[in-house]
Amino acid sequence: MASGGVDWKAIREDFLILRERAHGHPLIYFDSAATSQKPQAVLDALRNYYEHNNANVHRGLHELSSRATEAYETSRQHVAKYIGAATADEIIFTRGTTEGINLVAQAWGGKFLRAGDVILLTEMEHHRTWCHGNCWLRARAYGYVSCRCATMARWPSRSSRLCSRRT
Repeated sequence: MASGGVDWKAIREDFLILRERAHGHPLIYFDSAATSQKPQAVLDALRNYYEHNNANVHRGLHELSSRATEAYETSRQHVAKYIGAATADEIIFTRGTTEGINLVAQAWGGKFLRAGDVILLTEMEHHRTWCHGNCWLRARAYGYVSCRCATMARWPSRSSRLCSRRT
């Protein structure tokens, strides 16, 4: 077992795709922000869903829709308990990270940001955040400041030039 009590080899074995090879070496996959690889348990659950319960959630009164809705709501309850949410109503599933970030940005930004406010973005932001963020900011007359990570490392000495009370 590896340090910290985590058996990384056993975890890796749960991901069948990681048995693949790339350029003669075991596959290592770092692009999880774009597409996450799934362990066998998730693949099995997805296959079972599509073979036995495939229907729209909250959209029908028939048996398959009822099963799909029950599974969906049960998963929200499990996630709520796992992360310590007050209720499952606080859990919102999105198709991916970008959609989730955009949802939060639009909901929070739409309520709290005003024309003339400035948002600080670094080069570390996912490129999709930059693209969507720039369009969203321009459409609402907000500004943004681009900041290199090297500048962020010297944050205390640079903050007065990058930030104002509107940042």
